[in-house]
Amino acid sequence: MPDGTTLEVYLDDPGHVRMTNPDEELRSRCMLLRRAIGRPVTLVTGDLGMQLRSDAHGLGHAEMPDKYAKDAQRRAAASDD
Repeated sequence: MPDGTTLEVYLDDPGHVRMTNPDEELRSRCMLLRRAIGRPVTLVTGDLGMQLRSDAHGLGHAEMPDKYAKDAQRRAAASDD
């Protein structure tokens, strides 16, 4: 991206079975990604619980911008109707 930000997509290994808790799956994948690339990983979330778990596991986190929050998307979709 123009500001130097990169977006990298890593696919699951064949046979990977996702955890039943989506938050734990996301946290686990972030930790795996951090080990794989050897750089900090930032988890973007509006969920305080995820922010706390990220901190507890040494992951960075950033607040989800309001315009991307689920409630904002629902309101936008409703106003389009």
